Amino acid sequence: MSNPNAHKSLAMQSKFTDLLGMFHGVFASTDLMVDWAIGHFLKISYEETHLLTAGLMFGPKCRLLSDLLSRSTHPKKAQLIGAFNKLRGNNKRSVIAHGYIWSDPTRVRFIERIATGDFRVKTHEFTYQTFLEHVKQFIDAGTEFFHALGVSEDELGVFADAAFNLDRKSRTSPDKPD
Repeated sequence: MSNPNAHKSLAMQSKFTDLLGMFHGVFASTDLMVDWAIGHFLKISYEETHLLTAGLMFGPKCRLLSDLLSRSTHPKKAQLIGAFNKLRGNNKRSVIAHGYIWSDPTRVRFIERIATGDFRVKTHEFTYQTFLEHVKQFIDAGTEFFHALGVSEDELGVFADAAFNLDRKSRTSPDKPD
């Protein structure tokens, strides 16, 4: 029996797209934990944390959290810093989210175009197996960070929902203006 994916690019095979979706889901959860941790270590309210972090890109948030972690007295400080450094060190999130993707049946290349300074191009190539390992390492680091933080899933949900307290809907008068 022939393999229906034999000539299909890896990027279009469900085994790859499932992993890609998992990577993005885990990254969104990581972003939530990073924002929560910033507010926690600054000792500010959830709403203030959302105001502070909503406009920040992941890189600046990581630099801020790194400084906060290094100054903290958290009982699992070393574990937190270790897991956090794994999360931010080699996740390739930016190129996976924003780069071009090119694929053949056995490999995927994420093509990063770097426009700061002299224009450059960098390729990040994966086979299915190497992408699977990349995603697993990212999940493991995120899980380690979550456990070291000591925050519950319920508390992260409360934090996420606090953003709705800041939602400003335009209000219209029930009457027409004069």
